[in-house]
Amino acid sequence: MSYSIEQEPVLVIGTGQPIIFTAKESALSGSPKFKYICDVYINGTRKARLKQLPNASSVAVFDISRVVNSFLSSTKVNQGITTNSIHTLPLGDTADPFSLNDSTLESVVCKFGYEKASSATTAPVVTADVVTESTRYAIQGAVPYIAGINYAFGDFIPNGTSKRFLTNMPNNSVDGESISVSNNEWRTIAFLNYSSATQINRLYVQIYNSSDVLLNTSNFYFENTNANGGANPSSEVSDDTERLIYAGIGVKNLNTQTLHTDMQISQHPTAAYYKVFGTDASNNQKTAMYRFNLDGNDCIFPMVELAWKNRLGVWDYYTFKKKDEKRLSITRTGMSKVFGTYNTATYSVNSFDRGGETLTTEAMFTASANTDYMSEKQAQWLQGCFTSNEVYLIDTTKDVFQTSSGATISADAPNVIPIEITSAEFTEKTRINNQCEIQYTINYKYSKPQRTGI
Repeated sequence: MSYSIEQEPVLVIGTGQPIIFTAKESALSGSPKFKYICDVYINGTRKARLKQLPNASSVAVFDISRVVNSFLSSTKVNQGITTNSIHTLPLGDTADPFSLNDSTLESVVCKFGYEKASSATTAPVVTADVVTESTRYAIQGAVPYIAGINYAFGDFIPNGTSKRFLTNMPNNSVDGESISVSNNEWRTIAFLNYSSATQINRLYVQIYNSSDVLLNTSNFYFENTNANGGANPSSEVSDDTERLIYAGIGVKNLNTQTLHTDMQISQHPTAAYYKVFGTDASNNQKTAMYRFNLDGNDCIFPMVELAWKNRLGVWDYYTFKKKDEKRLSITRTGMSKVFGTYNTATYSVNSFDRGGETLTTEAMFTASANTDYMSEKQAQWLQGCFTSNEVYLIDTTKDVFQTSSGATISADAPNVIPIEITSAEFTEKTRINNQCEIQYTINYKYSKPQRTGI
């Protein structure tokens, strides 16, 4: 018997692309009722058994991407305090600036075998676990089509100064760009943490004034440890929840954490910007550096912050700072009634008798928001928001549609609202093609209808 795996995926696999294993059994593939078997184990438990007949080359090509994807999901809550949204990390658990993931990454092991019968008239017998492949780590990732089968996500494995967190947000050290943020913004960033090969032992947050002087000199990094809500990649990672980590890096997230008060933006009145990057335990930089320029709240329009699941299965954020409009879209069902009295000695009509009557009213909030001027790289990054299947509005103000809701909504306790993007297309813009500064308008609706009277 000669069973081998002729083709296999890379270590970090994205379920938004084919995840291919090719099995070959040269000695037995011509046996009666022969089928190849692929058992898919996720986080140590068998979740699926796939069977396939040999193709014209006597091999089986298994694509496990859809099987694996069905067991992955976005992390919606802070794993340190599951009553709070992941976007407001570390609200409610202020000493822990990190959070583990909830099925955003899963380990995958495939075991291969076959079944065959002794003759055409007997039942086949399964021979399982002939070949066991090494562990892969799956995320809901996808990239544009490239040569070959699998993208190895090498740009997102934090082991060098050009490596990215799990985001396509432009960074300063590679892209030469900064992101403008306001005082009321919440945002997280995520990174791979599956072994000592992913080398973020510390997350640096350095706050500077306009003269480039470092302000938070007593503390400028968080230790990625279990004690702080994360997991040391060299010594503490034991399950999949620890193999992908979130950190709160928005202005509000940093101001909320109490682990190091010197790393709160609000403690430094002259702060102009801050930098975020990861290092190993010896303070060697292992990611690109991301710069966030503090623009305060200098916007005459209500700011609209959206969080979306990006093409790597984690969250990205953008705040729309120009004109926004909110509308209430109303749908009614009704009936017509015969008015007047027909069951009395004389016919009469009252002025308040109805001819038409509304049976039900459904109201749905719809809205549009506009970006500030942006670079071409930022525009390419924002495309992910238009195409995402999971988007939230981080609402920090009680607006006209919520004045009677009784909810306590503020920048310190935002309301995270699921929405659906309704924009039907995204036109890629460049300054050369469009002969103007780049701006976008996004249209969306709340995913739940407004409650109305019955």
